[in-house]
Amino acid sequence: MGKNIQTVPIDSIEEKFFVRTKLDEDRVLQFADLYQAGQEMPPICISKNGDNGSFILVYGRHRKAALELLDIKEVECEIITSAPLGELIIKAFNENYGGPMPPTKDDIEHTIQLLVDQGVSQNKIIESMPFPASLGRKFLKSIKDKRAKAELRRALFAVSDGNHTANEAAEKFGVPLDKLKEELGGGRKRRKSNTEVMLRGATFQFKSASQKNAHLLKNTIDNFEDGEITEDQARAVFERVGNCIKQMRKAFDGWQKRFDVKISGIKSE
Repeated sequence: MGKNIQTVPIDSIEEKFFVRTKLDEDRVLQFADLYQAGQEMPPICISKNGDNGSFILVYGRHRKAALELLDIKEVECEIITSAPLGELIIKAFNENYGGPMPPTKDDIEHTIQLLVDQGVSQNKIIESMPFPASLGRKFLKSIKDKRAKAELRRALFAVSDGNHTANEAAEKFGVPLDKLKEELGGGRKRRKSNTEVMLRGATFQFKSASQKNAHLLKNTIDNFEDGEITEDQARAVFERVGNCIKQMRKAFDGWQKRFDVKISGIKSE
């Protein structure tokens, strides 16, 4: 039986999981250039999302981001059989693992954590990974240790902020009470994060980027007026800057989605 290839609206495709810790922005722009040049690209892989007419993106995130950057409304997709989210995550990961941009160590640990959050058994995870079982067990131990340390830090914050007793924090975050008391007794109360510093840093970075863009566009206009570049060349610069700004917005939305998925996973434990 052949593949089920259909053209579907991009806004009907939902992103419910990510098998990479981040998108490669340069790769998105590269795909955007290829689409604009009329290059034929492989279909994006999606799965039906119940009976509501929407779909779940399985793999092809960089291509989808490039199409959205170009305001293209429809995309050719391969529609695969609906499956539990854990199965789709495994399929997406294995597709990426053998692709032109293999996942990093952080990507692998991130994906395994997603599978754990979905309730996939350790044996199933190990069997499904495209590498030796011994390496799968090593990754599982690593993410278990990292999650335990993160929960201990959250428990320390909860006590340091005065919102919980040690007993309450230990129960809420699932950490051993004796370990929490040991950390507190050793004077290792967590300092409150300085959000003001981070907020000022964010403002400075975006102000700096805005000023650089303004300088670039002013130089473009000046060069056009001086006859150094043609109208088409100037418009190409404006188009590229506009695409980069749009991609920045898409990247922000992507990071926010990733954070929401991460919170969902933590709360489901």
